[in-house]
Amino acid sequence: MSGNTRVNWLTWALRAAALAAGALLLASQTAAPVTAGSGDRTIWLYHTHTHETAKFTFKHNGQYDQNVLNQMNVFLADWRNHKPTHMDPRLFDLLWEVYQDVGGNQPYNIVSAYRTPETNSYLRSRSKAVAEHSQHMLGKAMDVFIPGVSLATLR
Repeated sequence: MSGNTRVNWLTWALRAAALAAGALLLASQTAAPVTAGSGDRTIWLYHTHTHETAKFTFKHNGQYDQNVLNQMNVFLADWRNHKPTHMDPRLFDLLWEVYQDVGGNQPYNIVSAYRTPETNSYLRSRSKAVAEHSQHMLGKAMDVFIPGVSLATLR
């Protein structure tokens, strides 16, 4: 497979995974809220642009930990201008559940998380695949993959 073909396939696969994750998040917004019961929820993230890795226990005994959510907001800030937002914690619940379902044992690799409107506009000027009203600008979307887990399984 040539380098360009591989990049095009990866781009397509990441978009498909992002669309699937977005659809799951939208579906979860209309469903009953996800609860953790008495357990804790920890998510392991690696940001592909900043090369930072961290584990965040964002829920304790079924309750969100606002201090940890604030740390996650900074970690997932727009990497181009370092501006954070308030990420939707339901997205973290969804990612946690998917990770459990697929038997993840590597960190989620973050390709894209929060985007400021300026970044989104810039990306739209370079690609038809970027939505004008992207969920990334609302802190409700992340493009991710887990090494060792096929994107088909992740979807």
